[in-house]
Amino acid sequence: MSTLRRMTFTVVTASSLAAALSGCSLLPTPSVSDWPRHVKTNFMNACKQTSNGQGGYCKCALDTLEKTYDIDGYTALENKLEDSEEAVNEFMSVIQPCLDSIG
Repeated sequence: MSTLRRMTFTVVTASSLAAALSGCSLLPTPSVSDWPRHVKTNFMNACKQTSNGQGGYCKCALDTLEKTYDIDGYTALENKLEDSEEAVNEFMSVIQPCLDSIG
């Protein structure tokens, strides 16, 4: 597994339980993030660990994911990442601008 893919998988896996336990929303794109604080914290902690402390990248990725998915949409995508190349590609396309920013 490539480092980038491993980093992506680790980041999203770390927040999966918290996301699964959070409140429900059926809005496809929320105007204000409905992500619980603990999900955001877990994401940032896992991301920083797997990206050698790239806090700016992690914040960008989190912000972009929050703007793209409500918590249910993110959880659904996250649950598919381990077994679906399509889900990995979708995830990577969303955070690609953040990856580009770190070179």
